[in-house]
Amino acid sequence: MKNWLEYIENELTGIDFDHIETKQTDYYLSKFYRLNGTYLSVDLVDDLRKIRKVEIGKYWLTDNNVWGYEVSSAKAVFDKTKKHFIDFLQVSFDSEYGEQYELDFSPNNQEILSHFLKIPFYKGWTEAYYKYKEDNYKIGIELKIDNEILNFEMILLHFAEQDLPMPGDKTEKRIRAWWADLKINDSKRNIEKEIINPIKVNVAQQRINANAHKALVEEKKI
Repeated sequence: MKNWLEYIENELTGIDFDHIETKQTDYYLSKFYRLNGTYLSVDLVDDLRKIRKVEIGKYWLTDNNVWGYEVSSAKAVFDKTKKHFIDFLQVSFDSEYGEQYELDFSPNNQEILSHFLKIPFYKGWTEAYYKYKEDNYKIGIELKIDNEILNFEMILLHFAEQDLPMPGDKTEKRIRAWWADLKINDSKRNIEKEIINPIKVNVAQQRINANAHKALVEEKKI
């Protein structure tokens, strides 16, 4: 394989995605894969030999915007400085770019990316959305991998607070989250859980459903 696109397309062989979007600019190539509520997004630069970012998250279809789908507030990102090369961030308008998210094409780095991709391919994770009164204020994430449980937590910010933060924005949100988490506010706090399904388990289920459908058709012929 000569570049990351060939490597990634090979890893995705046999997956019947619901939709694949491709965006090519003078600077980068972006691929966005969607399947059964889980998306995988990758940006490539330098003649497809450098990963600029890889993201995974939850999406749902909608008629309310130009894309026809929306994504959840949390996303998993490849980060070569983190354990298992994974971190969770809040989706933002400007997104995140930086050296820790980048990966040059090499045999050793293929092994690194392969380790990271096992999580969206075979593991998935659970997101817990905490709401105080009518406002989602934080997300807790639980990921099970290699016989251990990893937990992540993010205090939610509005888009403007993420991309153009004012002094005190993050501190104010942390104080509000601390208050919302107090036991005296139990009756005003709700928790909703979302499951991000592993992509290749979805493929296995698709094959089971297809085989069941085929058997049913054959039975009717008889």
